[in-house]
Amino acid sequence: MAVTLMTPALSSSTDTTAIKKQADKEKLEKAAKQFEALVLTKMLQSARENSSGGLLGEGGDQASSTMAGMAEEHFAQALAAKGGLGLASMVTKGLIAAEGKVKTGR
Repeated sequence: MAVTLMTPALSSSTDTTAIKKQADKEKLEKAAKQFEALVLTKMLQSARENSSGGLLGEGGDQASSTMAGMAEEHFAQALAAKGGLGLASMVTKGLIAAEGKVKTGR
């Protein structure tokens, strides 16, 4: 009686390449979301600075200004994580398309 041992083939180079591409895409998406959060934070800060009153009304002190800045940053990060204004997806798609053009020589 012959026994045949079935072992799965080790990962080929194409599997490794696909895994690397997916990891690179995930890193790119994360960086794009961080960029969008930064843009949103700056927009919120600019809007607050140009308004007539502070977050808690007129005459805000340093503590309320610090609190408002932290709230703006947290809100911007949460918004960007959920899609925000769509900047992150546009940046990601653009960079992936640009990478494809560089690799193909177009």
